[in-house]
Amino acid sequence: MKNVGDYIHSKLIETTRKNKLITQLLYRHLPPEFIAHISVVGIKEKTLILGVDSPAWLTKLRFLTDELTKNLRSQTGLDIDTIKVRKVDAEHRQQGNKHYLRKKPKQALAEVARRQLRSLAQGTPDERLSKSLERLAGRVDKRIN
Repeated sequence: MKNVGDYIHSKLIETTRKNKLITQLLYRHLPPEFIAHISVVGIKEKTLILGVDSPAWLTKLRFLTDELTKNLRSQTGLDIDTIKVRKVDAEHRQQGNKHYLRKKPKQALAEVARRQLRSLAQGTPDERLSKSLERLAGRVDKRIN
């Protein structure tokens, strides 16, 4: 029997690895007191999106974004033009996932989860696992409606 990790969408794995690398690069360019409050949410259209756990840290980080953008671009080769900072829930900030931004409605998150589960189910050669993923996606459908 194959490991569940074998069925995880490769793009999801690649995005997670990329965010981890960016996080490591980011932490090298931030004062130490910032590190416990900031996480990388992702990159979208040459914009690095960072999540912070409180409005105070959001304000402090915004004062550093121009300098941080220049440093990350010149010293790491990261292809970004701007940095946006968003407030995220503290328990979700550590996960570094863009779907946990407060501005994203729960229904949209459920739809993303449903699509991902269906995609995994279709690409899974193990019939039992495929059916289980489809059932789970169906449960998400019920919660949405």
